Amino acid sequence: MEKILKGIKKNLVHIISICIVSYFIFHLINGNRGLAELWSLQDQVEQAKVIFIHTQSQKQKLEEKVKHLRRESLNIDLLDEQVRKNLDYLAPDEIVIIDNNFQ
Repeated sequence: MEKILKGIKKNLVHIISICIVSYFIFHLINGNRGLAELWSLQDQVEQAKVIFIHTQSQKQKLEEKVKHLRRESLNIDLLDEQVRKNLDYLAPDEIVIIDNNFQ
């Protein structure tokens, strides 16, 4: 019986050390601030970058359209096109032909 207790006491430090190291390794990988969370956040950042680039390109296109509508560089044809498209404006003598296949 004494041999068993001595063996347990002798190995208890090793067992506790292994448990503590295992605990920290587990939380290093799976914890709230672990590697899995880091990888998830990196994926979210990449998705946000893609959305940002897409939004920037849309913004540039809209700014280009607005630039042509300013008083200094007013393009009458573009203005007329936008009024007809957005406000459904037609002159009394015009006829509308709708083409559903047009893209």
